[in-house]
Amino acid sequence: MPSEQAVESLRALGALAVPAVLARLDGSRSPDRWLWAKLLADIGIASAEVSDALERAMTNRHLGEPDRAWAAAALSGAPLDAEQHEHYTARLRHLRQDDPDPSVRNAAAALGG
Repeated sequence: MPSEQAVESLRALGALAVPAVLARLDGSRSPDRWLWAKLLADIGIASAEVSDALERAMTNRHLGEPDRAWAAAALSGAPLDAEQHEHYTARLRHLRQDDPDPSVRNAAAALGG
């Protein structure tokens, strides 16, 4: 896990940090994907690339509940257009109804799914 100072530095870089943060979120060896999803939410960049990466994390059943819940939370707070908002709300509804992990179902329900 990166230091608080490293995370703060990335947060301060804003949009410039997004490619590096996305690489960590999508990284197969990253044990702390929840941190990268949270950082994307804090940075607040709404792009198709960011939304797609968060959706992949949110729907990846091989990830733990914190990783998936933070990805869902980041998507729910992202400044999305109407079409994107409907798409991700539908994905949250699907997770709320069908995910085998009760923690993920609860997180999806709390986020409006």
